[in-house]
Amino acid sequence: MEGGKIEPNKKPEQIKKEETFEWKEGVSFSIEKSKSRSVVEKYTKIEITIFYQNQEAGIAEIFIEPGKKLAEIEWIKISDDFTDLKLGSNLVEGINAYLDAYQFEGVLENIINDVNKRGLYKRHGWEDFSDPSKGNFDNMRREPKVD
Repeated sequence: MEGGKIEPNKKPEQIKKEETFEWKEGVSFSIEKSKSRSVVEKYTKIEITIFYQNQEAGIAEIFIEPGKKLAEIEWIKISDDFTDLKLGSNLVEGINAYLDAYQFEGVLENIINDVNKRGLYKRHGWEDFSDPSKGNFDNMRREPKVD
């Protein structure tokens, strides 16, 4: 259910950088450092892959600059075969769990090209910080949650 609350099987602090874990029944994640080189050498690229019933259903790419507490989400995609299942909400929850586990502020810049998706992120704690006067319309951020 999009935007609904869930009780994950693992708390954010239990998530490691290279691990697969079940999020809820039928939905699992793999979080790992990217094997491909980052476009910008100084950044670490993290890939969060979402699986639905053991099939890869989507991916998010996150870039982290060493020594900083900022994570830039550069790519989020649910595969076309899985869009009807509303897995985007689960993927955003997985991104949030990763950000919370490592206390990163999350930033989305110019990657939300669908106005309807802004509501998805807002339901999951993301806030708008766009400045149309500077030509940016799709920027959002999220502070990490502390339990």
